[in-house]
Amino acid sequence: MFEPEFCESGHLIRIPGYCEICNRSPKPKEEESEDDESVYSEVLNCRRCDSPNRSNPKRKTYACPVCLYKSNKERWPRYRFGLEPRGEDESAQEFEARRWGQLREFKKFKKLQWGKIPKERRREIKSKKDLSDDFLRFYGPFIDWSGSAW
Repeated sequence: MFEPEFCESGHLIRIPGYCEICNRSPKPKEEESEDDESVYSEVLNCRRCDSPNRSNPKRKTYACPVCLYKSNKERWPRYRFGLEPRGEDESAQEFEARRWGQLREFKKFKKLQWGKIPKERRREIKSKKDLSDDFLRFYGPFIDWSGSAW
């Protein structure tokens, strides 16, 4: 007599070797056991607090355990801190307008992001301890401004 076959979830299998409800074969696949060292092999710094993090190389984002910020590996946050020179034909009024835009970005970052970084790490950032070159290049103008403004 015919024995009915059931998948691991308990559904009846009408097509041999395939469960229509689960969309998978009834036999569980052997899962490869990977330890955390091999999965999270990439070490990256947080884009908000510059703390080192372990990341899965297959993912585009990673979360920081210190400030809980979700960083993207390919992009920096959308703040414009730098004040690149535009050339000699720029007037003083145009430069001041860009300077006010930069101050607006500083205040926006301070209001929305700076308070989410733990106080100890903020002190380290202000004193420029243990910071990566990329972090200093991006946040350098903000750190210099925050040192003079506080």
